[in-house]
Amino acid sequence: MRLRTENLTVSYGAQTVLDGLSLALPAGKITALLGPNGCGKSTLLNCFSRLLTPDSGEILLDEKPIAGFSARQLARRLALLP
Repeated sequence: MRLRTENLTVSYGAQTVLDGLSLALPAGKITALLGPNGCGKSTLLNCFSRLLTPDSGEILLDEKPIAGFSARQLARRLALLP
C-alpha cells in the first residue's frame, strides 16, 4: 500500500498549516512524523483519516484518491495510531 499527497494545503481560518505539501510514504515501512508543536503533524493525520478535508491538493492511496473510498473500504486499508 502506498500513501502520498500532492500539493496538499490545509488552513484553519486565515492560518495556513500545510502549504503545498507533497510527500510519499514508502510501502511496507514504518513512518514517523516528527516536528515542533503546531507544524501540522496532527492536521496531516486528520486529513489521511478524512476527519479533516484539505483546502486543495489530493491524498492518494495506491494511486486512487481517498475521497473515492467508502468509509468501510478506507478502514480496511488504512489505520492510524496518532
